[in-house]
Amino acid sequence: MTLADFLISLAIAIAAVLYSVWRNRTRRKVEPIPGPRPPGIDDRTLLTPPVPFGYKTAWFAIRSTDMRAVATALRLVNPQPAGWQYGIWHSVEKRDYQIFVTPPINGWILAVGLPILWEADHHATERMVELSEQFGEVQFFGSMRISDVAIWARARNGRMLRRFYEGDGNRQEFGAKSDEEQALGLQFFDSASPESKNPEYWKRKDLTYPGEETVLQVAGVWSVDPSKLDQMGLPQEAGLLGGVAEGWEPKPIFP
Repeated sequence: MTLADFLISLAIAIAAVLYSVWRNRTRRKVEPIPGPRPPGIDDRTLLTPPVPFGYKTAWFAIRSTDMRAVATALRLVNPQPAGWQYGIWHSVEKRDYQIFVTPPINGWILAVGLPILWEADHHATERMVELSEQFGEVQFFGSMRISDVAIWARARNGRMLRRFYEGDGNRQEFGAKSDEEQALGLQFFDSASPESKNPEYWKRKDLTYPGEETVLQVAGVWSVDPSKLDQMGLPQEAGLLGGVAEGWEPKPIFP
């Protein structure tokens, strides 16, 4: 083997390892339900109160009241009506690889599921921008504890306005802080800051780390905090649950 062949083989091996690590970062373990199974988990047609979510998952907030239009724009395969309990369980907690399109919530529709989480590090932002061309405004949120990933992003009329991403110590920002973010007083430690070289910097009380609670805070001031859906007095309505078409990330092989 020549030196060039060796270097090519080494590069391919490193790329394969890095790809595997990235994939494993977004894997989530589905915990068994303790005690009796909640009504509606096994019955698609049973209407239940809204089920909160927002941790260890990713979702779009789409300015619309038309579930069918959202399902079509997401290119869902055979979307069928489903109650909240069934829809959230099969899109977020199970490995069915489906997306649940919620009923309208104060002028917004949320779309949540493993396919969106699986694209969180790359295609989800592009998809958000594309969706905003049709719906005017679309937002994207996601978090994953095992890799400390926190993402929030916003697009209007086909243009990305703001994106904040942090994962495994890697921070990426696009656009200026929104007025709503500034009103929340969000100030984060920044390892790239010149001040970070001073040990005293890391003892500051006015700075914090972005995390899943921050994601929900931003979602709440931008559109809807899904962790509080059960506190909003919403009616028991059906959403739409469907699989994803070609063009989404292929369904992963779960261990």
